[in-house]
Amino acid sequence: MLGAVRAAEGRGFKADNMIGIGIGGSDSALNEFKKPNPTGFYGTVITSPKRHGEETSELMYAWIKDGKAPLPLPLTTGMLAMRENVSSVRQQMGLASN
Repeated sequence: MLGAVRAAEGRGFKADNMIGIGIGGSDSALNEFKKPNPTGFYGTVITSPKRHGEETSELMYAWIKDGKAPLPLPLTTGMLAMRENVSSVRQQMGLASN
């Protein structure tokens, strides 16, 4: 998503004329919120790495051991983190603060 935001900025779009949303809460996404001026990157949906890693492991184990394939469309939950609430969201999810 950040590539799309940078490309739009390169074409003259300003931050207040776009909304970029990422998934996962990577460091590159979190660094956008540390910039002194807002960019077109509005937010990121942060998922729980511990929860999703554990679920993936359990699903893979059942698939390999018992032949029980996981659902073809796994859905997940997360929390929207934006410049204004990223620290609070990371705290609520038990992640290190940035």
